[in-house]
Amino acid sequence: MASADLLVPEDIGQCDREWLCRRFLPSLAGGGTVTVPVFLRLLRECRPTDAVAMQRLGDRERPVLVVGPLRGHTDVARTLALAAARNPLLCVVFLGDYVDGGRHSVEALSIALATRLALGADRVAVLRGRHEQLFPMPQKLTGAHEGRLDNDIRWRAVRFVANERLAKGLPISGEEATAAEAELMGEMESAVRACFAAMPLAATVHSRFFCCAGGPTCGALTLDAVENLSPTAEFGKPAAGPVNDLTCSEAADEDEDALLSKDGAYFARNIEMG
Repeated sequence: MASADLLVPEDIGQCDREWLCRRFLPSLAGGGTVTVPVFLRLLRECRPTDAVAMQRLGDRERPVLVVGPLRGHTDVARTLALAAARNPLLCVVFLGDYVDGGRHSVEALSIALATRLALGADRVAVLRGRHEQLFPMPQKLTGAHEGRLDNDIRWRAVRFVANERLAKGLPISGEEATAAEAELMGEMESAVRACFAAMPLAATVHSRFFCCAGGPTCGALTLDAVENLSPTAEFGKPAAGPVNDLTCSEAADEDEDALLSKDGAYFARNIEMG
């Protein structure tokens, strides 16, 4: 766990704007990666303790940056996070779908979480999108590429366990190694699900702008109705309902559209609404 202590201070209160600009984001430059301990720490520290359906940003007029979807691409995410950190007035809304596109799902999600941690929940909203709501997404929508978050987790768990066992002079194959890999994969997947389930479904900015990853829903026609939704009620379930409307009612991305067939559509009602 030394790498986690190096990048994420033991006192989480030290993860401020300077930490984001000078330590965390620079560590990802030039193809840098987030280690397993750092990823787990961010998932746990940045997860809201009381899941709310709607987050309210800004008690006064401020510039607003709306970002998304990141889909596993870190260069844009790093640039926008730096812009937010350098402007103390800027509010940021991440619109979800952080994963499953490019080859750096863990890094893209970590940047969004670290930005919220450093700048505060009054300035940064990390909303839930379709890829978080329905994690893990079916391969018919994403393909089987290694950039999928579930594949990324498996690969990192195997590599982390192998490195730990090599450092201790232990064999990297066999029943013990396989059991350790499975345990770490389970720990990471559980932490990811808990973080995704705690993400808000929508945000308002300055009480003027309403943001969500999907679209409006007839199941919650007012802000009060959205705020009173249970954010975990439909989590992980591809069924019709207001939570899935707010997170999933969007046009399919180009890569998803190429893999989607109408007779076998997954959550077709929302995907086809576009």
